Amino acid sequence: MPSDLDTITQPEFSYLRLHGRDAKAYLTGKTVAARFNYDYSDQEIDEVAERSRKLAREAKDVHVVFNNNNLDYAPRAATRLRTVLSQSVALPLPETPELF
Repeated sequence: MPSDLDTITQPEFSYLRLHGRDAKAYLTGKTVAARFNYDYSDQEIDEVAERSRKLAREAKDVHVVFNNNNLDYAPRAATRLRTVLSQSVALPLPETPELF
C-alpha cells in the first residue's frame, strides 16, 4: 500500500498494518516469513509517526500494528514508534518466566 494513501472511512477508528517495505521480497517471496522479513529504519519509523499524527487529526483512535514478524522486528519497531510519539514504553521484566 503506498505510504501516501491514508483514508479515513470511520472517524472513530483508524488502523495501519505494516508488513515492511521490501517490494522485491513482497513480490517474489515464497513464504510469509520471506515477505515480512523487514527491519524499519529510523527514517521510516519517523514517517509512520507522521502518518499516525495525520490520522489522529481525523480519527478518534489510531492503531498501528507492525506485522513484520521475523525475529523481533515488530515489537522493536512498535517500541521505537511509541518513543518517537512520546508515548510511555513499558520495559520488559528482567526475567520472563518460561511459559511452556
